[in-house]
Amino acid sequence: MQFKGPELYNAWTGALPPINGWSPHQGRHWWACSVLWRELKKHQHTPHLSNETTAALLENTALSIIRLQVQPQLGHANEATTMVYLRWVMDMLAVPVSLEDDDEPSIGTK
Repeated sequence: MQFKGPELYNAWTGALPPINGWSPHQGRHWWACSVLWRELKKHQHTPHLSNETTAALLENTALSIIRLQVQPQLGHANEATTMVYLRWVMDMLAVPVSLEDDDEPSIGTK
């Protein structure tokens, strides 16, 4: 069975959201954050390194996940659009990161 674009759109927009305030766009955010968090958890048993080294490792790993998995899947043409996920994960890990006025994210003050 094949669906045409308008049929799929009507089915999607006609469905009741699972909770008040939910939208498909929020589902995209949930997916991106879930992928990023799951992949970073694979590195939780990294040998004890200095705080600075650990922060740099986590940041670079997160950037790779964002660039290689999240950004292509979400179809973001501009990398800056996807960098909100780097800020989110670094906040979750309590690692300060600066995305302001830089081409590349860097560890520093927010």
